[in-house]
Amino acid sequence: MLIDEDDRHVVRWAIEKAYTFEYRRQNDLPDPCLRVQLGLSTAFFHKGKLVHWSADCPGSYLDQLMLEMTSLFAMCSTCRAYVSPEVVLTPAEEISLKAI
Repeated sequence: MLIDEDDRHVVRWAIEKAYTFEYRRQNDLPDPCLRVQLGLSTAFFHKGKLVHWSADCPGSYLDQLMLEMTSLFAMCSTCRAYVSPEVVLTPAEEISLKAI
């Protein structure tokens, strides 16, 4: 498999964690995306940036899902794999934060 230079840090992380990965064409996502299967969740990367994360699991597996999410976020923050580091706030949330 040819790995995009921008995705090398993601692939290295996936190999270290024993996650499966592949390039895939996914609807509504940039083409092609590196798909990393974390277990219960799936992360999609394009040019080394996280573009989509999805999960579908029963509530009894929430602790496993949180473990996967923590691992993903740790890698993303270390490797700067976030597309946009901006927080999206609703107008009501923004007003309440200004009041503090």
